[in-house]
Amino acid sequence: MQTLPSSGPADFVEQPVPAEHTLSFQRYTYDIFPIPGLARILVESRKFDFVIYGSVGLYAIFILIFLGITDQLTAEQNAVFEMIDTIFLIFFLGEILLRLTAHGIWYLKDPWSFFDATVVIVRRNAYDAY
Repeated sequence: MQTLPSSGPADFVEQPVPAEHTLSFQRYTYDIFPIPGLARILVESRKFDFVIYGSVGLYAIFILIFLGITDQLTAEQNAVFEMIDTIFLIFFLGEILLRLTAHGIWYLKDPWSFFDATVVIVRRNAYDAY
């Protein structure tokens, strides 16, 4: 049986690069601009995810209730519902801004994140069209 030629020594083991030979761009960025590092710590925490998931669930319940009783609302009650809707919208816009601050434009490279941002931005523009 014939063997293929080796591309290097058989005893080659990849060694880690010493720290003094690497560029630590992120470390310096966080030292000068600490906000992206702090935002990354926040958005990658489980508590943040639970708060976001809980708020999405509450918003879904809110929308279902609003759609179910829209015909029976007075102008004042409708204004209260619109104010609550605006608060949710601002909260979700804040979440997107935090994630963009933490991950940069790469946040939008994920299809679900792009879809989420698109829905929130379209909702904001639809709110302005009211």
